[in-house]
Amino acid sequence: MNAKQNSAFKQLSWQFLQQNYDYVWLHTMLRKANSVSANNATLITGSSLALNGIQENLWKNATNCSMHSQDFYYDFLCARKVITSASIGRRFKRCFIVVAYYNAYSDLSRSTIYRTNWIPRIYAPIFQDTHNWKDPDKYELWSAFEAVPEKVRLDCEKIAEKEMLKLGTYYNSLRKRGSIFDLKGRKWWELTEEERLSLGIMRSEGHNKGFQRYCESAEENQEILNDYVHFLHLHDIMPILVIPPFTPVYKQYVKREIRDNMIQMVDRVPEDVHYVDFNDGSIFGPEDFVDTDHLSEKGARKMSAILVEMFGA
Repeated sequence: MNAKQNSAFKQLSWQFLQQNYDYVWLHTMLRKANSVSANNATLITGSSLALNGIQENLWKNATNCSMHSQDFYYDFLCARKVITSASIGRRFKRCFIVVAYYNAYSDLSRSTIYRTNWIPRIYAPIFQDTHNWKDPDKYELWSAFEAVPEKVRLDCEKIAEKEMLKLGTYYNSLRKRGSIFDLKGRKWWELTEEERLSLGIMRSEGHNKGFQRYCESAEENQEILNDYVHFLHLHDIMPILVIPPFTPVYKQYVKREIRDNMIQMVDRVPEDVHYVDFNDGSIFGPEDFVDTDHLSEKGARKMSAILVEMFGA
């Protein structure tokens, strides 16, 4: 391959990475976790709260297999794929499950708004599993490109994975950390109290409506969480369910039943599971957030440092 061809090959790989960033991230992290080279490693699963709230480099050997809108079902699929595929003699010591209160009743496969963004583009290609979505949309990872030979595709995907490993974390020079709201170039802590209040009410009302609409998923999620914790215990892995901190304006208006439902779900798990809720204190300020319920880089480092202190590195 001459220099011109090599350049074109690398460019195509970068384009694939940018077009399928979330798929490449999760696929790469699962492969990385499968080949963990040391004992006592740390596994992280969860939603966007884990992507925003975890600083992997504070642990000696941590892999973050989280994804936006990921629910308990896909959390468990990620952990099971990693742990059952890990090489003999290599094992994880702890597994963080980083979720929000509303995850007690959330089911990505039943959400007509969000499932099309994640299941066909990420979970179906990786797991061939669409959970409760019986007639899923189809998506081709290479659909944005003109006809590319199969061998070239495979080689480009390998290069994309290598580049993702170099980037190291989900948020990096290629993917900048941002807010779920349009803050018009400002940071969360630069907003007025009135603006933060308005956004907090808006965000909490959305989750309150979801609680009323999807509460029937709670029973299935209880079974999934029970099985997840049991699976971890079978492999001598410490289960740690973490609720990251939320802003005061979000906590003020989200239904108390949503928080109570998560606590009850954890209480009903037959086996031991550590439960850490960072909303019982007030050590996080506006500068620790990018929006109502996602941590900034500073906040992520603060929460991760506490988890390291509590459960080891």
